[in-house]
Amino acid sequence: MLMKQLFLIILLFRSVSEASESESTDILYLSDFQGRALGENDGWILSKDPLYEGQKVSIEAPSHSELKNEREIVLKKENKFYGLGTLFKEPISNSDLDEFVVQYEVRLPDRFPCGGAYLKFLRLPFYKEELENLGKDTPYSLMFGPDKCGNTDKVHFIMQKYNPATDTWEEKHLENSPKIRTDGYSHLYTLFLDNRDNSYEIFIDKKSVSKGALMDSMDPPIELEPMIYDSNDTKPTDWDDDEFIPDPNDRKPEDWDESELPTIPDPNAKVPDGWLENEPPKIPDTSAPIPEGWNEEEDGLFEPPLVDNPNCKGAVGCGTWDPPIIANPKYKGIWTAQLIENPNYKGEFVPKKIPNLSYYKVEHPAELAPMAGVAIEIWTTMGGIAMDNVLVAKSLTSAFEYASRTWEPKFEVQEKAMEDVKKEAMKAQEKDREKVDMLSGFKDVFGEWADKVPEFFNEPSRVFGTILAVFLGLAVAVKMFSGGKKVDEPKGVREGDEGVEETKDNATQPDQKKGESKDLTD
Repeated sequence: MLMKQLFLIILLFRSVSEASESESTDILYLSDFQGRALGENDGWILSKDPLYEGQKVSIEAPSHSELKNEREIVLKKENKFYGLGTLFKEPISNSDLDEFVVQYEVRLPDRFPCGGAYLKFLRLPFYKEELENLGKDTPYSLMFGPDKCGNTDKVHFIMQKYNPATDTWEEKHLENSPKIRTDGYSHLYTLFLDNRDNSYEIFIDKKSVSKGALMDSMDPPIELEPMIYDSNDTKPTDWDDDEFIPDPNDRKPEDWDESELPTIPDPNAKVPDGWLENEPPKIPDTSAPIPEGWNEEEDGLFEPPLVDNPNCKGAVGCGTWDPPIIANPKYKGIWTAQLIENPNYKGEFVPKKIPNLSYYKVEHPAELAPMAGVAIEIWTTMGGIAMDNVLVAKSLTSAFEYASRTWEPKFEVQEKAMEDVKKEAMKAQEKDREKVDMLSGFKDVFGEWADKVPEFFNEPSRVFGTILAVFLGLAVAVKMFSGGKKVDEPKGVREGDEGVEETKDNATQPDQKKGESKDLTD
């Protein structure tokens, strides 16, 4: 029995060991930022380009993490361009891989307004001198990650593909990009390319958010159309593309009156009974005094203000009566001839097609140009962007297994911390509601007086201060009327007394003799 258990333990250890070894061989590159300085992390360096002058980057421990010695790279300053990167020990290519995975963690500040947090995978050939002068126009093979500013809110997926027909590099952008996450948590962004069926899939926190065929999902398409419309082929001047035309033989009827308006006053409407047409709605206020200091030579003749005509009170209406407006039954509008089919119609003009000089047959849509390194090249209006565990792998399973040990524990702790913050906020709100309820009850008791000074009850400090002052005043009054006599304290609980608990207030004090009470009024 013991040998059998030992054998099972050996098998389990061997399977775990083999799985770990398989994962490590599937990971082509990993930067976990465990070094305390930037240069201690796989050779990451800051660009010397003047565009990034003043950028501040640090390696810090996350605010919430249970992982020992966990660290991440943080872009500290707001309103800054950032440019930094590193070179792989060996170039990475996915041309002979079935699967290719890029994965990393990003933590954007809550309510992040504007900025990027994407990665650029630098295209070969690339040298250390170029890394030191990294810029926004530095060539890359792949760009992936979140970006938000204005109307832009998406996870970028851009491939730079070489076009041998034009000897140029072309950018291919994912058309329908998923939205990013900006809640202050560390989120896991994963891009998966499958060379077997030329498909892509994007995951956020190991959940699929976008997938499809590369040939149908990029803009412009990875493979261009072999034939295109000739931009120099223009429509001939005699080309008639009007399908219908006014009938040249149609004539306007003799009784067609174009002078009639679309609406007219109702000729059958009558003035309502009780309408006072001779009474104006407003009259001068004869009781209004001339302002003191009014000079008619300088200020002109004084005109009293207008007031409502008292004779109109209770009347249907006063002043000029206007009949309601109705549709004009005689209105026909501007006459136009009826339309007939155009005998000269040739249809919509379509330019002729010619061979597309930029076309070439794409054999491997998912294949990327060989990559020499990875870079962060972004602009942000808010500091505090954090990234961690930049990984390149040849297996989606291995990438997710690595994230299970690194990202998942961190994310769970962050979620719990946020839940605790929300609970504390709810408790504070509940206390505020209790204060409001107490104030409302106070208003119910003193409602008639409270209505006269409502602003008093909008300041809780004044309310509680007043209540405290009232109780202190009552206490002083009681003492004055009692003549300042000493008040004997109860001597404690006698044996046989029921329903009375001995407290610190009525217990015998250490400096007193039994049977004596301490005077609390002195």
